[in-house]
Amino acid sequence: MTSNEIPTWGQIDRSIRQLKDFEQENTLLPETLTGAVERLVRIYDAVRPLLTMLALAPFLPPSWRKVIGALSSALAAVAAGADAGSAEFKAVKDL
Repeated sequence: MTSNEIPTWGQIDRSIRQLKDFEQENTLLPETLTGAVERLVRIYDAVRPLLTMLALAPFLPPSWRKVIGALSSALAAVAAGADAGSAEFKAVKDL
């Protein structure tokens, strides 16, 4: 799915269903900033197709779509930073 492609209902539903499995794993994450970022990234991954659909939905006012797109972009940046940070941590840990 590209960023300008509206996801299907099935894609959104499958993605949201991933959170069911995460609810049990969520209790294993530490109550730290790192744990909070991990939870945020997992939830964002699950709702990303829904946010994409809303950001492209013609029935919403353009200002709403712009804000939803900005939120999605900000969350994507946090997710990318979290992934890069965990890779750096693993690399330093292996030294």
